[in-house]
Parts: sequence; C-alpha cells; structure tokens
Amino acid sequence: SGTQATLPHSRGDCRVNKLRQRLDNLPVGHKLLAALLVLLLAVLLLANLAFISAAYWISRESLTPQSLHTLARLIASPALSQQALSSPQAAQAVLQHLDSYTSLRAAALYDRQGNLLAQLQRGSPLPLPEQASALASWQQQEFRASLLQALPEQARQPGYLLLVASSEVPGAFYTGTLSASLVILLCSLLFGVWVLRQVRRLITRPIRRLEELSQRVTREENYALRARPGNQDEIGSLATAFNTMLERMANRERELQEAHAQTRQQSEAHERSNRKLALEVQVRSKIEKKLTGFQKYLNDIIDSMPSALIAVDEQLYVSQWNQQASRLAGCTAEQALHRPCTQAFAALRDYLLP
Repeated sequence: SGTQATLPHSRGDCRVNKLRQRLDNLPVGHKLLAALLVLLLAVLLLANLAFISAAYWISRESLTPQSLHTLARLIASPALSQQALSSPQAAQAVLQHLDSYTSLRAAALYDRQGNLLAQLQRGSPLPLPEQASALASWQQQEFRASLLQALPEQARQPGYLLLVASSEVPGAFYTGTLSASLVILLCSLLFGVWVLRQVRRLITRPIRRLEELSQRVTREENYALRARPGNQDEIGSLATAFNTMLERMANRERELQEAHAQTRQQSEAHERSNRKLALEVQVRSKIEKKLTGFQKYLNDIIDSMPSALIAVDEQLYVSQWNQQASRLAGCTAEQALHRPCTQAFAALRDYLLP
C-alpha cells in the first residue's frame, strides 16, 4: 500500500518537473509573453472579484436600506396605515402589494397590542416573532438587513411594520456585473495586446537580432559584422558588448594572420638556408672525397718510394711513415704514427741535436 501511495506522488512530481523543464527551455520572448499573460489574468481576476464585492456591498449597505425606507414611508402614511391595521385581511392585502419588490425577503404587520396580524414570505419561510416586543432581539440575531417602522395613529398605541431585505442579489446586478466584467476584460485584452507588441518590439526583436547575428558570425566566421546599436538599456549594453567582442576577435584574427605570414616567411627563409646548407655539404663532401683520394694517391706514392720517408711535427712526433721506414725500423705505420720519432726509429737518436 505504501508503494502504491508513493507511485502517484512520484508521477506527479515527474510531470511537474517535465512542465518546469519545458518552461525553462522556452525562448526568452515566449517566457515574457507567458509571464505577462499570467499577470494579466491574475489582475483581471482580482479586479473582477473586487468589483463584484464592492458592488454587492454598495447594493446591500446603501441601495437595499434605501428601498426599505421608501416602502416603510409609503405604508406609514395615515390612510394606508389605518387600512392595514383595521383587520388581518386588510393587512394581508396591503402586504400583497409588496410582493412585486424583488429586494424584499419578508414583511410583517403588528397591531396596536403587538400581535402579528399578517406576514408576507418569499422563498423559504422565516421564523418571524409573534410579538412586537421580541423584534429588537430578533433583529440583532438576524444577519439580513431589516427595518422596523412604527405606524402611528392619533391618541392610540402605534402598530409596527417589519421589512426584511433579501440576501440574494437581483439578476440585474449579475447582468450588470457580467457586462462590466466583459468590458473590463475586453479593454484589458486590448491593453495586453498593445503591451505584448511593445515587449516584442523592445525586447524580443532585439534579442532575436543578436541571436541571428551570432549564428551568422559562427557560420561565416566573419568578425567584421556588427550589431545595430539599440536603446540605452540592458539589451543595448549587450549589443555594445557584443560589438566590442567582435572587434577584439577581428583584431585577434588579424594578429594571427600576421603571425602566420611571418611564420611562413621564416619557414621559407629556413628552407632556403637548409637548401643552401645542403648544397654546401654536398660540395664539401665532394671536396673531401677528392682530398681523400688525393691523400691516398700521395700515400701510395710515398709508400712506393725506395727510401725511407719519416715526417715529424714540431714536437718530433711522427706524422708520416712509409713502408720502407717500416722495414728499416721493424714497426708498422700504425705503431709509429703519433709517437716520438726516437721511439719509433731508435737509430735516429744519434742524429738528433743535443
């Protein structure tokens, strides 16, 4: 049972969340229109309730007592009051003339002794007092508006006329209220349409233009576009900030293009330097190959000489050594090179200057 009671509650929360999500995802213009419509309906409802309440209060507190006083003065005239107090039948006949008044709920006539002579009831019967002495307490307990009018006679105890107003509002009141409400509703709708047009002109259209401009900038990648300056409000400030952002992006794009051009120029210069260096390397490699070949050719010539050839540097280290020197000294060229000549060729010690 607990699970069954929880499921409808969770489904209701899910529906509310979905409705709230749909409202959150509405465009800004639709949100403003929805808010204005809700506000307009709330104002209309409160205005109609206030109007109906005020009209009902005025009718109850002002118009109904005034009509009761008019009826009471009419019956309290000497001729009509004497006729009404003459007999119960005459009293009932006088009260029957009041049956056409829609604002009257009940009426009663009391004779000079305070006894109830006749009464007129409209709708469900009201428990009217049988004695005039109980009328004061009855009026305090009755919520309907009532009027007690004395019917004086010369040198005699007066009779009394009780008039009770109806708590129901007449149909003309509803008709008038409905007509006035419809007029107010029509005027409010016309005013609401005008307000909506102004909201669309001042808020929705500028926001839509900014949205279209941002989509165009994103699609075309054209940062030279600018938003049309608007009013001095938040949307105008937003358009100004958007133009500033586009200007900065355009400057940034220009700087990137210049940096890219400089990088391309530097790359081309590096490529030219690399090609020149590669050419120089090729030339040097060819020269080195020729020098190597020439050195080999000289070494072959030196090795083929019939006499020993030993070359030394300034420190008397062997720098050149041919095959004939190897045969005379008894060591190879690899063993003799870069060694002192006296160690490579011991016979030369006697020829060195002290």
